[in-house]
Amino acid sequence: MSDTSTDEHQQPRQGEEPDLVGHEDGFVDEDAPVEPPVIGCPRCEARVVMGSRYCPSCGVPLVRSGEQAATALSRTRRRAPWIVRLAVPLLFLCVVFAVWYVANTDPIEDEKDDLQQRVTRVVADHRTLSDRLEELEADTDPDAALGAARAALATLQDVQDETEGVDSGTTGRTTRVRRALATDRLYLNAVVRVLRDPRSPLVDQLGRRSARAVAALRSIDDIAPTRDAIRGTAVLGRAVRARAKNPSGGSGTTTSESATAARRPPFVSAVERVVRTGSAARPELTRGFALLRAARDGISTWDGAGARPASADAAVAEAERLFADVARARTRAAGQARDVTARQENQQAIRTKLAAAYEAGGATATKLEGCIGSFQNTGAQSVARQCLDGVRPQSATEAQRTRDFVQSYRSARVAAGLGATPVL
Repeated sequence: MSDTSTDEHQQPRQGEEPDLVGHEDGFVDEDAPVEPPVIGCPRCEARVVMGSRYCPSCGVPLVRSGEQAATALSRTRRRAPWIVRLAVPLLFLCVVFAVWYVANTDPIEDEKDDLQQRVTRVVADHRTLSDRLEELEADTDPDAALGAARAALATLQDVQDETEGVDSGTTGRTTRVRRALATDRLYLNAVVRVLRDPRSPLVDQLGRRSARAVAALRSIDDIAPTRDAIRGTAVLGRAVRARAKNPSGGSGTTTSESATAARRPPFVSAVERVVRTGSAARPELTRGFALLRAARDGISTWDGAGARPASADAAVAEAERLFADVARARTRAAGQARDVTARQENQQAIRTKLAAAYEAGGATATKLEGCIGSFQNTGAQSVARQCLDGVRPQSATEAQRTRDFVQSYRSARVAAGLGATPVL
C-alpha cells in the first residue's frame, strides 16, 4: 500500500506541469531568483557584484559617474602658453600671405619689366643722338651731336653696370641684353671718336658698326621696342669727311668749335677741363670691368674693347693695374674739381657735386683694386666673382653721385651750347 500510494503521489495529475524543482535530471526553474554577475577587484581580486561603486573588501572605487569623470578630466587640462596661442594665428596668416604672394608674383615678368625700363633708357638716348646726327646734314654745330653721343654712351654704361653680375644663364634676357649692349657700345665709341676727330680711322668702320648695333638691338626687341633707334650714320660720315678737309691747327677742332669755346663762361670752361681729365680714365675703367667679367664667366665670353686676355689670371692681373690707374685719375680729377672758381651759389653746388662724383669713382676703383689683391690666392674666377659682387654698393653710390652732378650741371651746359649730359 505504501508503494502504491507513493507512486500515485509522485505521478503528476493529468493536465499539470511536472515540478522541476529539486529534480536531478538537469532542468532548472526559470522563475527561480538569478544571482547578479560579478567582477574581480583590480586591487585585491575580490569578487564584487558588477555595478558596485566600491570594492567591499579594499574600498577602491570601481565605477565613476559622468560628473566625476568630467571633473577629473577638466583638472588634467592646462591652458596653452600665450606664445603658442599667438603663434597659431600668425602661422595661419603667413601661409595665407605665402599663397597670395606666389599667386600674384611672377619673377620672370619682374625681370622683364626691369630690363624693359633699362633698354628703354638706352633707346631713348639713341633716338636723341640719331636726331642730332641727321641735323649734321645742314652743317650745324657738331657739339650737340657729340654731347648726345656721350650721353648715350654714359647711359649705356650705367645700364651695363646695373646688369653686372645678374646670372640668367646663356640665353636669359639679362644675358641677351648685356651682349647687345656690348656690341652697341662699340658703335657709340666710334661715333664719339669720329665726332671729336674727323680724321679718325674709325670713320671707315661706322657703317659696319652701325649695322651690327642695329642687329644687336633688334635681338632684344621683344624686351623693349628698338626700331629706328640708330639713324644718321651716313650723314655723320659725310659731315666728318667734310670737316676733315678744313682742319684748324692740326688738332681736329673746327673753327666753329673754337668760336663756341670762346663764348663759354669761364666756370663752364673750367668744369669741362676737369670732365675731360676725368673721362680720360673711362676706357680703362670699362676694360677693367670687362676683364673681371671674362675671368668670372670664361675668357670665351669676352665682350670688351681691345685685345682679349690670354687667361683668367692674366685678366685679373691686368684689371688690378687698370683699377689702380683709375683710382689715381679719379682722385686727381676730384682735387681739380674742388679748385674750380665758383662765384655763385649754384656754381658752388655744381663744383661740390662734381668732386663728390669723382671721389665716389675713386672709391669704386680703390675697392676693386684692394679686393683683387686680398683674394689672389683663391683663384681668378673666385676673385672676379667676389670683387664684382662686393663692389656693387660703391658702384651704386658712384652712379648716384654722377646723376646728381649731371642734373645740377645740365642747364649751365646747355646754355653754353654743349650737350645736356657730360661723360665723366
